[in-house]
Amino acid sequence: MSVFSILWPNRFKKRSKFIPVFPKQYVRAEVRMIKTARNLKEINQGVEDGFDPFILAIKPNPEIKHHVGLMRHKEYGTYSEFKQMRGDDVGDDYIMTHRIEYYPYFFEPHYAAYLLPKDIKVGEFVWLEDLIQDLEGDYVFCNVSRAKSGPACWTGERFILDLEFIKRRRSFILG
Repeated sequence: MSVFSILWPNRFKKRSKFIPVFPKQYVRAEVRMIKTARNLKEINQGVEDGFDPFILAIKPNPEIKHHVGLMRHKEYGTYSEFKQMRGDDVGDDYIMTHRIEYYPYFFEPHYAAYLLPKDIKVGEFVWLEDLIQDLEGDYVFCNVSRAKSGPACWTGERFILDLEFIKRRRSFILG
């Protein structure tokens, strides 16, 4: 047994072989809502309220990005932002000078926790109210946002997200 498995025994267990069969549809009234705690105060409040925190690191997804363009006024030389990046049609008075791609979210601290009820069962389907995992959500004018919530199944060690359901809920708006 290693020092790490003694200090953090739950982190170094073998992964569960449990593979859920996700339903085609979810009836919100039939699945429990799992809340997310985004800071230590909320995590500790969850513990006081009788929940077990399942803490995860927040890892930015490189596929999630927004765009902004900077355009310069031809006569005055001043800059303006152009958020709908659907081409270079910014009018006759402006020139598009920069296209900037950026990650649009900031999380402090860089961890969060799902607040698990004490009686959650292996194989139980739940609804994660605020996803910690950074999954692609809506696609609007070249901007890819985070998926906000979604269904998952508890394996006893982790959540397996229903990625197909989350993908089906995306909206695509192209310009």
